[in-house]
Amino acid sequence: MTDEGFPVHETDISRRVWLAALGALGATMGLPALAARAQTNAPPGPALGTQVGWVDTIGTVQQPGDLRGITSVFANTVIALGFWTRGDGGGGVFYWDNDTTTPDDGGLVIVPDPGGGSWKRVVGAGLNVKWFGARADGTTDDQPAMQAAIDLAGTPAYPSGQSVVLPRGSYKIARPLIFDRQVMVMGEGYINTTLQVDAGQIGLWVKYPGGVNTSIRDLGVRAAGQAGTPPGMLIEGKCIAANMFITGFGGNGISIIADTQATNANGTALTNIQCASNGGYGLYVSGRDANGCLFQNVQCTDNPLGEFYEASGLGNTYVQCLAESGAGGHIGYQAPNLSATNLFLGCYQENALAASIISQPSVVIGGTLAESLTNTSDCTVLLATGQPHGIGSRHIFTRDPTHDNPQETGDPLICYMDQQDGKSFFTMNAYGSEDIFSGFAWTNYLGVAVSTVPPGWYAWTKGASANVTPTILFAGNSAQDPQGSGRTIGYGYTWIPGPLYFGVSRPGAGQVPLQWSVGRDPSGTPGAQGDVVWNQTPSAGGTIGWVCVTTGHPGTWKAFGAIAM
Repeated sequence: MTDEGFPVHETDISRRVWLAALGALGATMGLPALAARAQTNAPPGPALGTQVGWVDTIGTVQQPGDLRGITSVFANTVIALGFWTRGDGGGGVFYWDNDTTTPDDGGLVIVPDPGGGSWKRVVGAGLNVKWFGARADGTTDDQPAMQAAIDLAGTPAYPSGQSVVLPRGSYKIARPLIFDRQVMVMGEGYINTTLQVDAGQIGLWVKYPGGVNTSIRDLGVRAAGQAGTPPGMLIEGKCIAANMFITGFGGNGISIIADTQATNANGTALTNIQCASNGGYGLYVSGRDANGCLFQNVQCTDNPLGEFYEASGLGNTYVQCLAESGAGGHIGYQAPNLSATNLFLGCYQENALAASIISQPSVVIGGTLAESLTNTSDCTVLLATGQPHGIGSRHIFTRDPTHDNPQETGDPLICYMDQQDGKSFFTMNAYGSEDIFSGFAWTNYLGVAVSTVPPGWYAWTKGASANVTPTILFAGNSAQDPQGSGRTIGYGYTWIPGPLYFGVSRPGAGQVPLQWSVGRDPSGTPGAQGDVVWNQTPSAGGTIGWVCVTTGHPGTWKAFGAIAM
């Protein structure tokens, strides 16, 4: 017992025993780097021995523990068994330093009441919030202790790194945790490490410019009630967050807002995050400097204003995100900004959500989001599916926002990639008008047999009816002779049943020669000098074809290439 009434235990041990004890303590307290650092951080003392003691607690200036009542008069090195109580995870190894200028920071530097120097903690590569007095009992306000660790990380006073560790437990916070410097905060998983945020408070607040590149991961963030409209996480500066669960807040689950010169969240990345049962949106993004962000595997569930709201200035990327709701009625994804190019890749929405609205020039590729858009959406959509397509199943299409009626002729191009009877085909048309062409249909189009396509041929076609005329056909392995001989043509041959035009100008304009096959004498038809017609039904004594020698309507056609009898 010291003169101040604090229990202190002291002994003289050899340096070898000191190092062994220090390494063992590091393993016991979850400090794997402690033993490795023991040699460099060992307290000063005689070459063959030193004085080591231990105390039960550390405490704060307002509620001092044992360590705050002793100096090096009693020991050069002290092992504290806890912060508030033995074994609470806040203890550690301290050595005495005659430094009287470094202030008490509540965790790494402890200035005892007698003065004359300070106790300095032997640390590894991360600040444990329990070193600063966090109790993680779910009832005591741990915000001051946690904020102290966050504020110290990355400063010259802590040169060992910028990470802050939140061991498993429930941390009550009565006001926001502020990130105004670059730090990395790590929990032990969003189930094991949770922040219990008082109702009406923001949970985590990343500020610009100091908090840029802050990293937060492996945490659960839960509000005690939905008072007011604070978000669970407010991001005003670039942030990297992963493996989090945010729920119960009166406002949005996560708000990324950067619409003033004092904010810039460009480049923010969120991965494997779930926002559920908040009072606003799940993920809300807004502002001219909230661009170039990556949201991957973000899941928003049962947020009544909508699951995803995207209103950045230039656009962001969403990959494998999910919107779902048991109650339904609200919109899964909203991206109304006509100047932002967003990319939604493989995103999904499920259950009873209303159809999403994505405006041009955004692009949606794959996922059920591509099938759930309303007719007011005018973005570009690409969707490959094995199911037959129809008007309600959009594949690759764009829409002209100047046309209120999506069926109006003249709307931009729609492309379909689909399958019928196990065979792939490709279609392009103007929405609500006839097809421009279809490609690689087997012998049917939309379930309607294409009677002019012989068995075994793939066809580029125009139109979508039973009497469609193929433009180009490609022979498959079982392609039959189109002339009806019954022989197999073989894979890879090309058949052009209609006219074939060569040149860069419009056919028939008289500017370039054209060649085509009709199987009959073209006499009496228009032609331009140099046009060639091949005889598709040649016979002995007949001709190979005809050539136009004088342009006109009709042109002057002459036979060429006599075929011997």
